[in-house]
Amino acid sequence: MKTHRQPNLRRAVVVAFFALTAAFAHDSRAALIAGDNFDTYENGRLQTVSGGTSVWTSSTTTLVASATGVAHSGTKYVELGTTAAEISASRTFSGVPVTGTYWVQFSVQANFTNTDLNSTNRPQIRFGDGTNNIVTILFRDDLDVFRVAYVPTVGDATTNIDTRTASIGTDIKYTDNQWHTFTFGIDLTNQTASIYLDGQTVISSFTFSGYGTTFRKFDIRSLIPTSASDGSSLRIDSIGFYDTNPLSTVPEASTWAAFAGLVALALGLFARRHRRA
Repeated sequence: MKTHRQPNLRRAVVVAFFALTAAFAHDSRAALIAGDNFDTYENGRLQTVSGGTSVWTSSTTTLVASATGVAHSGTKYVELGTTAAEISASRTFSGVPVTGTYWVQFSVQANFTNTDLNSTNRPQIRFGDGTNNIVTILFRDDLDVFRVAYVPTVGDATTNIDTRTASIGTDIKYTDNQWHTFTFGIDLTNQTASIYLDGQTVISSFTFSGYGTTFRKFDIRSLIPTSASDGSSLRIDSIGFYDTNPLSTVPEASTWAAFAGLVALALGLFARRHRRA
């Protein structure tokens, strides 16, 4: 009986080992449902250039640009420069799910420092159902920090987050001329959402209510004063709606522990077999 169990145990260990290895190697790339990286657009006013017509609504000075090496991905991006009055760009995306779970991701760049801004009309990216914004990302002027403002229930108070969770322990900083990527997880079934910045958790989950059937509108607004440094602008690129989490999959600690345990067990059985031989 003893010699019969050992081969079965060895086989089970081998099967589990390769199953875990295959899980780690699994291609977890998310499929794009809808989005825009602006690479097919001509340069110029976003609303009127080839590609943007009838898709985006924008101010005259909201531009598609293609300075070498600037885009987050591809070659082009949208830029909102200095101005005496607020400028904007907005789009309602089609094809966004109205049931189940999906993920939203976009990248922003502050081509300015917080000292270039003033306390009114801070550059911001609003995301919502077309009537109400569930999340707004603002660039603070008093510090080089993002403000993540979300509204769990339509009509109720806004919750502002200016620092990450204690486990991360750092401010939600933005860096001049560096791209930062926000990711939102939307669960329409359970009416919960999550927010991430550069792959790190800002809020793991909050419950929402009172909104429309889905969230599919981006509303970008900016008023960087003309007194700001030459060339100052807000940039946005790589907007995407995905069927699964587009963030890189990192195995849980328990998964690593199971993997390490199986490796140790397999090595032990291998050594025992060779000692008997």
